[in-house]
Amino acid sequence: VMDSVMSVIGFSAVLWEISADLMFFLVGYAIVGTFVTIRLFGREMLKLARQTIAQDADLRFALIRIREHAESVAFYGGGKRELAQALKGLEAVAATIEQRIKWSLGLASFNRVYKYFTFVMPPLIIAPRYFRDEVEFGVVAQSSHAFISILFSISLVVSRFEAISTLGAEVMRLRGLEQALDRAEEPPSQAIELKSESDCPYGIHAESVSLRTPNGKTEICKGLTFRLQWGQSLLIAGESGIGKSSLLRAFAGLWRTGSGSITIRKSDDKSIRGFSPFFLSQHCYTPLGSLREQVRFP
Repeated sequence: VMDSVMSVIGFSAVLWEISADLMFFLVGYAIVGTFVTIRLFGREMLKLARQTIAQDADLRFALIRIREHAESVAFYGGGKRELAQALKGLEAVAATIEQRIKWSLGLASFNRVYKYFTFVMPPLIIAPRYFRDEVEFGVVAQSSHAFISILFSISLVVSRFEAISTLGAEVMRLRGLEQALDRAEEPPSQAIELKSESDCPYGIHAESVSLRTPNGKTEICKGLTFRLQWGQSLLIAGESGIGKSSLLRAFAGLWRTGSGSITIRKSDDKSIRGFSPFFLSQHCYTPLGSLREQVRFP
């Protein structure tokens, strides 16, 4: 960018002194070239760049997941199915890359034509003055050099559009991640009160608990109240998807969107999040490290 700025500053005075008409033509030519590039190639190439990044990330995630669960997939006999899914993802990435190549070829052809005109137009504009003996022949070559230097400096969008579109797609993806993280950090407008008290007469006491999904769109339960003594067992049964695991997430403090209160009696034992209960996830997880570190996790 600094090199482009210095080129514009250095050659603008030279070109203006040679021909003001050529200077005006240069500015107009750069504006038209930038407009045509953005209008014809901008939206599609930016969309393809974003699509390529997303599909590539999905494919990598799927392959890593298959690798981590390779033995389970083999025992289930699901190798063919997983292979078909992986090939489907690969074909999607390849198709998108093929489209990007076609659009890149079109952009490259336009850039080539755009640059070739810069070698023709300055001599044509200066030629009448040369034939009237107003300028010398060396001025024609000097004006062409100044014209090309300034034009390439102010036409960064045209010459670097493919790189700019890729950068724009990456920035938009990172921006989406940043916004998602900001939303995750925002406390819900209505939150379930989660308390840990050593003098609670019950092991777990739920009072008028209404639980919603983190986005607040789906209500899982409403007005739930129960008391569970130490040593008692409680089985939460129901069809898949009705919110049994979601209710446990509320007890663990993972999901707080809703209203009501949950009180868990505190003990002196060190445990997860300072609470006595131990929550066992549906999916087994072992951290990286030694056996001692795994046994002591978290």
